[in-house]
Amino acid sequence: MALAEPVIERGVVRDWEALENLLSLCISSVSERTREGDRDRDRSEGDRQSGLQFLVTIPPLEDIEGKEKLLQILFENFAAEAVALLPRAPLGLFASGQSRGLVVEMGHGLTSAVPVFDCYELQHATFRMLVGGAEVSEAFRKEVEKQHGIKASSLPTALVENAKENMLYVQPDSSAATGCSEQTQTPPALELPDGTIVELGIEARSRPCEVYFEGGGLGVENLAALNCSPALKAQVLADASLPSLITSALRCIDSSVQAALNSQIVFCRGGSLLRGLGERVKTELRRATQDQSVQTGNRGSRGFDSQLPASVSLLFASGRKDAAWLGASMLCTLSTFPSLAIGKQKYSEGKADKPALIDNQIGAP
Repeated sequence: MALAEPVIERGVVRDWEALENLLSLCISSVSERTREGDRDRDRSEGDRQSGLQFLVTIPPLEDIEGKEKLLQILFENFAAEAVALLPRAPLGLFASGQSRGLVVEMGHGLTSAVPVFDCYELQHATFRMLVGGAEVSEAFRKEVEKQHGIKASSLPTALVENAKENMLYVQPDSSAATGCSEQTQTPPALELPDGTIVELGIEARSRPCEVYFEGGGLGVENLAALNCSPALKAQVLADASLPSLITSALRCIDSSVQAALNSQIVFCRGGSLLRGLGERVKTELRRATQDQSVQTGNRGSRGFDSQLPASVSLLFASGRKDAAWLGASMLCTLSTFPSLAIGKQKYSEGKADKPALIDNQIGAP
């Protein structure tokens, strides 16, 4: 299925019809495999199978209208038996065996810092920036074009994604001239679709990753064209960097729970695969801690301790790219999972007031 435009942009659904078509393809594929595995199953059903149960991971600060629409599509168009809409960050944390921590999600169009306490998101301390893997890809294409005169548009997405995972790295310091020994062993050559081999210098391999640290990302005004929630607009930080996003979240957490959260900062999704990221983030956070004001009794505007913790622990789990999916898969095996879902009967009885249904359902793993 070819898509002319993105279905989801910056975490917001742009084309619900296209999303429904994608869901239909996925469900048909799952149903076909299920039928192949059970030849005795009744096949008198229509194309869209009944009896399916869905767990959908929801990004932080998602608007209620989007949740309502998704609920309606799954129950009314796909005959769902049950639907669970669960926050993504706690599921990512759950995959690492934790229930408390600061989850840093580095996605394609957004990067989020989400404090989670006992599996619940602390939305007042959740912040996002409009910088993600898309910006790294764009910066990489520009570097290749600048060094080799190759048009950015001629680099296929798959090629760029492969280069990001296997060749790009984060410098240990913004002023560093070269990478560490492990990073300099990264293959310096890129093979283009036509067979041409180009060598990638240090700038091409490290400079694109600096978009996470420069604080020159897109501003809140770029959300104007998207139908996103007021909460998301209010908590998108303009000109933020990855370290400042993390420190903004930590500074908004009550000091009584701050220690439990900063002891476990968990990185998730594709952007967290960049080599050298952990070392650089730890360096930047250490610098921020040293530079902060240490006035006694210094408090934030919300009454919380605005000081940063003296030390933090960063976790980069091997399955972090798909952490939310892994956490959701684990959750589905628990006996308590059905209690987190909205059943068909409950939806039928309460669909006139979907916000109440959703508020009563969304919770912790």
